[in-house]
Amino acid sequence: MINLEFLVVALVVGRAVDWIFQSTDQARNKTTNLGYLFDHSLWYALLTLGTVVLINGYPKGNISLYILIVLIISHMIIDNRMIVKMIMYLKGMTWEESGSKEYEWLQRGIDQHLHDVVILFIAMVV
Repeated sequence: MINLEFLVVALVVGRAVDWIFQSTDQARNKTTNLGYLFDHSLWYALLTLGTVVLINGYPKGNISLYILIVLIISHMIIDNRMIVKMIMYLKGMTWEESGSKEYEWLQRGIDQHLHDVVILFIAMVV
């Protein structure tokens, strides 16, 4: 069963946090610098889950720690753009095209949908 309260709040807050609380340095360097990627992913996870807990009053206890870890790790995996580029490549683009500025809008769209899928899966277990 899907926890709709968690899902809706986490999707809305997660999108806002991902854009608003990402510094220019993080946005420019997170695909090439692990420190920037971790810092961005940590703040994304803390602010998203923290807001969900404040609004909904749950999840509490160990499940929150597990969700935090899943959000951090999944965010790091998705935001380094390797999976995004692989999806674009599998859809028929060349490797160079999949990483080009010309298709940055597509990269961002795939990136955001992958984050949404992670939140959906979490909403299915809380």
